[in-house]
Amino acid sequence: MYRVSRAGTLAAGPGAATMQVSDMTWLASANGWGPVERDRSNGEQAAGDGKTLNIGGTVYAKGLGGHADSAVHVFLGRACRTFTAQVGVDNEAGANGLVRFAVYGDGRLLGYSAAKAGGQAPTRLSVSTVGYTTLELRVTDARNTINYDHADWGSPTLVCGGAATGSFVSDRTWSASTNGWGPAERDQSNGEQTAADGVVQSINGAYYPKGVGGHAASDVALAVSGCTRFTAVAGVDGETGGRGRVVFSLVADGSTVYTSPAVTPSAPSQVDVDITGHTTLHLVVGDGGDGVDYDHADWADARLAC
Repeated sequence: MYRVSRAGTLAAGPGAATMQVSDMTWLASANGWGPVERDRSNGEQAAGDGKTLNIGGTVYAKGLGGHADSAVHVFLGRACRTFTAQVGVDNEAGANGLVRFAVYGDGRLLGYSAAKAGGQAPTRLSVSTVGYTTLELRVTDARNTINYDHADWGSPTLVCGGAATGSFVSDRTWSASTNGWGPAERDQSNGEQTAADGVVQSINGAYYPKGVGGHAASDVALAVSGCTRFTAVAGVDGETGGRGRVVFSLVADGSTVYTSPAVTPSAPSQVDVDITGHTTLHLVVGDGGDGVDYDHADWADARLAC
């Protein structure tokens, strides 16, 4: 009998910086048509044969060009806070292709896109990467064959700095909560007035399995002693049908440490706030100036670095 054990520590993660995934060393990659390309579209099967990345007429100097099924694995070493990219089918596929993008942290699904077709405008896909050792960027066929499934990650950006473990706000005990329409929900949208009647949170074409779903006026309080940052995607949930306007705020020990601009269904806000030294944090949602009708507000992928 042999006993196998691990000694030592993980390799150091990236240093404090904002960086492009296409400039980083990858742990591994796989692609359905030739290699995954750096800073160009997938092209054909030869390496380096792609063109400038172009999603629905928007051009990107930096990014990844793949083809379903595709995956890129990146080492984070628990040192990065957020990942953001603009995703869609490259214009070289014309009006063809249908794919879905997904982001995983240590094998856990963090966020994914709606099915994206050729010619459509890009979708912004943002997730918290706090506490994860590895990141996987995956593209899958949307069940119509893989023909023309040339998929771009436009400007895939990591913000790194400060190693930490992470926990989801929806998994922690809340000290108090109030909500303008039924209860604040864990890991789903606000829905209607009954508890747990929401659906997967969706913000402008991106979907999130974890988060807090509320409705203006809303206030969720929790203990955060020992935590250093709060990250989330703050947006109006897609269940409103394009209606609603809200403002998100973070109040730490009585002081407001973050206030978003007015957030609409097509304009979410990326939240990444230092909360070092605070003991209690309130996630507050207020009306954006047009009344509270349809103000279904998601703190999507809300996560603490502790």
